[in-house]
Amino acid sequence: MTRTAGRERSILAALFWVPLALAAVWIVAWPPHSVDGPAHLLGARAIADHSDATYGAYYEIDWFPTPNLAGTRLLALAVSLGGLRFAGTMMMLLAALGTPLALRYALRAVRPESAWLAITGLPLAFGYLYFYGFWNYCLAIALALVCVGLALRVAPSWSPRPTAALAVLLTLTWLTHLVPFVAAVLFLCAVVVTGPRTRRSWLAPAATVLPGAALSLAYLLRTDSGDGPTWTNPIGRALGLVSLHTTITTYSRWEDVIAVVIAAVLVAVALRAHRAVPATDTGSAGRAAGLAAAAAAVLVLITPTNFGIDFGLIDERLAVFPVLFGLLWLAARPPEPRVAIAAATALAVATGALAVVRVSDLQDYDDLAEEYLSAGKYIDEGSVLVALRFATLGPDAGRNSSWDPTRHLSSELAAERYSIDVGHYEAVLDYFPARFREPNLRRAIDATLTGLGQVPPEARLPVRCEPGTEFSVGPTARRLAGLDFMVPSEEYIAAHPIRYVLVIAPPDAAGMWEGELAETRATLSCAYDRIGATSPRGLVEVWRVRG
Repeated sequence: MTRTAGRERSILAALFWVPLALAAVWIVAWPPHSVDGPAHLLGARAIADHSDATYGAYYEIDWFPTPNLAGTRLLALAVSLGGLRFAGTMMMLLAALGTPLALRYALRAVRPESAWLAITGLPLAFGYLYFYGFWNYCLAIALALVCVGLALRVAPSWSPRPTAALAVLLTLTWLTHLVPFVAAVLFLCAVVVTGPRTRRSWLAPAATVLPGAALSLAYLLRTDSGDGPTWTNPIGRALGLVSLHTTITTYSRWEDVIAVVIAAVLVAVALRAHRAVPATDTGSAGRAAGLAAAAAAVLVLITPTNFGIDFGLIDERLAVFPVLFGLLWLAARPPEPRVAIAAATALAVATGALAVVRVSDLQDYDDLAEEYLSAGKYIDEGSVLVALRFATLGPDAGRNSSWDPTRHLSSELAAERYSIDVGHYEAVLDYFPARFREPNLRRAIDATLTGLGQVPPEARLPVRCEPGTEFSVGPTARRLAGLDFMVPSEEYIAAHPIRYVLVIAPPDAAGMWEGELAETRATLSCAYDRIGATSPRGLVEVWRVRG
């Protein structure tokens, strides 16, 4: 009997550790390109090299505590130690592997024999927001799960040292990302509600939350980011939650099939486990996890999708937590070993299938990024550049239109060339430490800070043409009146230091915007020369200011 149980434990352990090791090798050998990752790399470069004349001239560093500070500081340190590729790969490793490892830690706090469920953390870690490039958020998920695991171990005694450690971990989670901090506090509340009714069991958890609560208040009083809330259809949210579409699907509809299979396996285990272990034997950890999962699901359904352009995808960031907390609830009801092995095998196979169906898209975006970044050979170090996109190259997976792997690649190119990207989105938001000095480079051509990121863009380029010609950029901003057009002088160029303009317009994808593209090229020709284009697709045209 003991030998059989040991063999079963070994099989379950292998079904967790082998896929995890393969995922680590994959990331190191072939780190995937993401949407926001390039912007994070430029922000880290601006911090790491702020003593450099270029970055010191255009960026200021604000170390006031914000819910992105810890991850950004870690990335900047990695850039200083090993360069951009090392830093990006390290963050992707931590973001991908942190969730399943931290989930295993939390599961063992419920029932050690249920640690095999942590295999589910791998497809959840390699989800939509991971490939979007939300590295800080992904790191904070792992920290939140460590907080959950520690809270389950500390309760109900709440002895001083582990309680103090929990307070430190919760604060670090807040400094990495606000949404996972909220989820960790939600689980902590569930632990308190389902635990013993003693003074210590209420006061000690409240004390652990105080630093994060104080930081939240200080940040909210200081920030001017954000706008009125908007919501999406709750029925769609509910379907996306139960099918795991919201958390997993990134590139193609085939991923939806695999996501549903993963959800079905978990439901089958829950049904089988519920029969195997009576609910009365689940213990306080199971009750806390069940309550937290239900509360997190309600939050997903009622929380605004965004607060303006600065705080977006809130419901999608929350959507992983009902699943993670549900796994902890399921851990309190372990099925018999043969069911666990069958389920773990199915989950491991589904995780491998996700990798297989993504290979083609990952290769396509890798090729796009490689071609885009090859435009760096035309860019002088220390220059200021801006990118104008006339094509959307995102995947067809039913996700938001901003998911385009070329959207922020100009920032990575600028980081590689020790240059400045006017479209660096982090530099105009106060929840990142590296921000443009005033007068703001971005606002000079994009007063609302929303036009430059559109396809096609709406912005006023610092270009003056001969009298009688009137050009600007954008479908609703043609022929703007009141502009003084003339051949640009040296003083004008010095006041508007955009040396390079990148036009993102691959011939096979920009046909619907040919009019706006022609207008933009005509504008640029007044003061810029087209000095080259990338190959083989002609993805990026590079224009350099005359003189």
